[in-house]
Amino acid sequence: MIEVVRAPAYATVQDAGRDGFRSSGVPSGGAMDLLSLFAGNVLVGNDPGAAAIEWALTGGSLRFRHDTTFALTGATTDTRLNDYVVPHGRTLRARSGDVLTIDAITAGRFLYLCFHGGVDVPVVLGGRGSYLPGAFGGLDGRRLAAGDVISLGRKSGAAPRDRELPRELNVLGMRGSIGLMRGPQADGLSPGQWRALTEHELVVSPHSDRTGYRLSGLESVRTGTSSAKSEPSCAGAVQLTPAGELIVLMADGPTVGGYPKIGVVAAGHLPRLAQTAVGARVQLRVIETREAVAVLATHRSELRKLAGHEFPAQALDSRT
Repeated sequence: MIEVVRAPAYATVQDAGRDGFRSSGVPSGGAMDLLSLFAGNVLVGNDPGAAAIEWALTGGSLRFRHDTTFALTGATTDTRLNDYVVPHGRTLRARSGDVLTIDAITAGRFLYLCFHGGVDVPVVLGGRGSYLPGAFGGLDGRRLAAGDVISLGRKSGAAPRDRELPRELNVLGMRGSIGLMRGPQADGLSPGQWRALTEHELVVSPHSDRTGYRLSGLESVRTGTSSAKSEPSCAGAVQLTPAGELIVLMADGPTVGGYPKIGVVAAGHLPRLAQTAVGARVQLRVIETREAVAVLATHRSELRKLAGHEFPAQALDSRT
């Protein structure tokens, strides 16, 4: 069990998400950075999509009530286990009574704390993750708070020893532009507008959260195409507002929307966007489906090598 001694401004339980309920208005949800969640779970010997703590914004601390194997992935932080600095991207061990203190996030946006056995909260609509707009999932459908006690699941077999995250799975170490595939209203932009979209750096707006990231800096780009009615949407869908602002739908994004969808961020590049801090710059690049699929294939191959075995098909969500 894990006790929250001092809660950060934002922390929830998240897993690989829930599928099959979009027709009822329930998004897939799950971790913002699925690749880091999957990698952290593999480091501790879990199934890739097991539930973990998604931690953001500020520092805090946890107390281990039992000997536990854990790992930190995603955003980097200044972190101590008792008085000792602990590394990210490694299989780590804590003794009963040890206190893990996260002083501050130093790079990136979302930290994942993965524990051997996974976070054990009730399954709601096929997933354990928190969906705050609906007040369900996770721990009572809310953010974690000081005094919360979090149960961990039981997993057969001992936790792995001394695994280390390879460079290919370190999201914060990935560089380059964000891959964008053309969407259903892509033809609403002229060739010149597409050049402006991909040649200029965009800025992640403060109005960005688990629902969507707003990217500013393209006020000169407009589209003459507007959806006559709301259409299905998905995580990664890129909408263009009448003001020329881009909205990239994220994990908790709406299942339908009426703004023109000019593109979709490639699933393999979405973790990098999720980890981009407010005020940071990103650049988009149009890619073809085959390149997007190749990125996913690389991630899956590296996860399997790290685990040392194959995963069932459903263990690696299509959004990775």
